[in-house]
Amino acid sequence: MNLKIDVPANLEIALKLRASAAGKEVADFVVDALREELFQGEPTIDAPNPLALTFSDWLSKWRQRVPKTSHFVDDSRESIYAGCGE
Repeated sequence: MNLKIDVPANLEIALKLRASAAGKEVADFVVDALREELFQGEPTIDAPNPLALTFSDWLSKWRQRVPKTSHFVDDSRESIYAGCGE
């Protein structure tokens, strides 16, 4: 995908400096920064097409990120909607 983004001059200078310091081209530096921001450095999500995950793969990744609880959580319909318009 090609994007055209107008960047303020001060941001352009900062991008060029940071890319140069990292030994990268500006475009590669920006793609790496976007990848880090969007996927929070998760190495397994960097597949050729991260949106093409199967449901079971997605569910597995989701379960790894959701914190586990050691106590009972009442998520029944009655507890969620208790006192709402009854």
